[in-house]
Amino acid sequence: MEGHQATVYGVSWHPTKRILASSSGDSSAKLWQIGDAEKATTEMQGAYKQAFQVSGEKRSSLLRNLPHINAGAKSTQIDVTSLHWNSKKNMLVTGASDGIARVWDENGNVQSQLKAGEGIVFAAKWNPSGTRILTVGCDKGKLSVLPS
Repeated sequence: MEGHQATVYGVSWHPTKRILASSSGDSSAKLWQIGDAEKATTEMQGAYKQAFQVSGEKRSSLLRNLPHINAGAKSTQIDVTSLHWNSKKNMLVTGASDGIARVWDENGNVQSQLKAGEGIVFAAKWNPSGTRILTVGCDKGKLSVLPS
């Protein structure tokens, strides 16, 4: 799989579909359609690239680009540091270096933007019932629990 222009920080499988989400330092998250998820998973024992392209056979394609833009930020470069699917609502949360947790639907539309703290969001996770988001960052040890 190729498509990000910077370091990839995280990946997350969709809970029910053959979709993989990836986050990067290129100010984006991406949604990928995976052709044969079972075969790709078993092939992940080899190199990362081999999991999605073996012997020239393409097993993935880019579905959506999720750009992270913050007009009020001092820097236009936003690292998307984490992501996690909500198994109840088919929503994706991303955490980023601008301190914002963004909630996306599986079509790539932003549903909400939640200020998680003053610094980088290193992790953003849904609770099991899919009603709240937990974020962790460099905001002096602060954990934030946000409504979805």
